[in-house]
Amino acid sequence: ALLSKVMAVTLPGVLVLLLVWKRRASWRRIAGLAPFVAISVVFALIGAHAQAADGAIQGLHGGGLGLHLLTVLKALAFYAEKLACPVVLSPRYMLEPAASAFEPRVLAGAALAAIGIVTAAVSLRRSRTAFLGVAFFAITWAPVSGIVPLSAIVADRYVYLPALGVFLVMGGFLKRDIRLSGEGERPGRERAAVLPGRSLALPVLGVFVAACLVLTPARVAAWRDGATLWTDALRENPRNPFAFNQLSVAYLDGGRYAEALSAAEDAARFGLRRSEHLFNLCLAYRGLDDREKESETARGILAKAPDFIPAWLVILRQLTEDGKLEACAQLLDRLAAHYTKDPGLIGAAGRLEEARGNLEGALLCFVHSIELRPGDPETRLGAAVILARLGDVERAVETAKGASQIPGGVLPPGARKRLTELATVAQETGRPDLAELVRALERPHAGCP
Repeated sequence: ALLSKVMAVTLPGVLVLLLVWKRRASWRRIAGLAPFVAISVVFALIGAHAQAADGAIQGLHGGGLGLHLLTVLKALAFYAEKLACPVVLSPRYMLEPAASAFEPRVLAGAALAAIGIVTAAVSLRRSRTAFLGVAFFAITWAPVSGIVPLSAIVADRYVYLPALGVFLVMGGFLKRDIRLSGEGERPGRERAAVLPGRSLALPVLGVFVAACLVLTPARVAAWRDGATLWTDALRENPRNPFAFNQLSVAYLDGGRYAEALSAAEDAARFGLRRSEHLFNLCLAYRGLDDREKESETARGILAKAPDFIPAWLVILRQLTEDGKLEACAQLLDRLAAHYTKDPGLIGAAGRLEEARGNLEGALLCFVHSIELRPGDPETRLGAAVILARLGDVERAVETAKGASQIPGGVLPPGARKRLTELATVAQETGRPDLAELVRALERPHAGCP
């Protein structure tokens, strides 16, 4: 389970909870869980390291410990809303940290926490079902509750597992309601005292389940493709910069460059200005064949993030295309001294050697780049072009087929340019199989012929 999802680190806590629930807890039994605890600790550290390396672990929400803890209560109220009424959902919410203790969601979260604690305490002395459900929720939600400050304060996936505890509590109350109602209706027995509205429990449950049966396929439909999903996310929050960024990526994959540019601009306007996000602007400008804007944007990124290699690749490519080979070589040498195994820089060296007429040297660079990053269709097609020009058409066909197997919508602009070159070589060599491959690659979502 840990190899699949790090949330499984909560298993030892749940096992202890089950021992307590069954009244079988003892130091010997708890000590027997030590192997589970040890493995969970290892994977928790691995997960924390991976999250930190990706920038997902940030400082305290709100800037201080007090507001950080209030944000956890705010998140609790948010989840209660979505569980009770799962109508407007999103793959990425932009919940703001708590600003004070008097925010409605903070107060609601505090009330829910108090109710849960009281319910669990009372249940512990009686049926114990509510205790099990509340404690299960607390244990399995703890790693993603915000106590460890992740970049995303809330996410639907954070409560997939903890929600089982919530519904266990609801099921316990429903079972008690049915039992009490049944006892009250037996002949010769005085009707059991029933709270007002208790008889509505089953109808309310039926309506809730029926609503979920309707909402679920509608929600599944939103995940049809990237553009549909992130457009739907903007219904939940029209100012969601992450949704605009992902929408830009979806449009880029589909070759819809004008829409990709607009979405990337909105992502930046609403605060998403990291280098990898701003680079979507470069990709859109390249698709629109606006070299000046592409270069200007890349240089703007490098002014703030000089180690961002994709922006340097834009500069290197344009120097090569403009015939400024010496300037390109000097810049490439300077970058290669610091980033010796970057596949993009190795590919750029291949383009430089190709422009110099050194086809064998260019092919070596392209092959090395493909070994490091197999999923780059532009480099694969570049290698195919060189192979075809060197007369090895069979290997050119096989290399180009690799580009057709790379997932995505349409080929990016650089790969399309290479495809045009490959078509020219196919025509010159009179090879119908190579020409057929080119035609297949020209189609969106192409597969190998």
